Amino acid sequence: MSERLLTDFEQSKVHVHAQGGLRFGALIATVHGGQPFLVEYDSANFQPEVKEGKLFFVSMGSGQMLADPFLAFVARVMWNSKMPTVADAKFGVYWALNHAITLAPAGVGGPIIIATLEANQRGVDSGGDG
Repeated sequence: MSERLLTDFEQSKVHVHAQGGLRFGALIATVHGGQPFLVEYDSANFQPEVKEGKLFFVSMGSGQMLADPFLAFVARVMWNSKMPTVADAKFGVYWALNHAITLAPAGVGGPIIIATLEANQRGVDSGGDG
């Protein structure tokens, strides 16, 4: 996927910033074999990193420098470094987003919209709150 996208960017003359790379990335969340997977395509060179293990999370964008350490705090203190319930995860993510929106000097915009991916017997449903 990265190779195809980067080739397309090259052909369509997408501007690559000297110090910041592409300056946009992507997240793909899915369920495979009954287990959740998260793949992060970083904003510098769009190379994939599979997030796996018992607890994984990622933030992107202008508030990342505030959100990442705050999410680590939430994971340690609120979630006890274990996979949270969907309700606890949504609360922790909302808290981290609110923190970044409130404190980011460059500005992180709202509103906060949180979507979830949940496995069911028919496959995967996505649900949103907002």
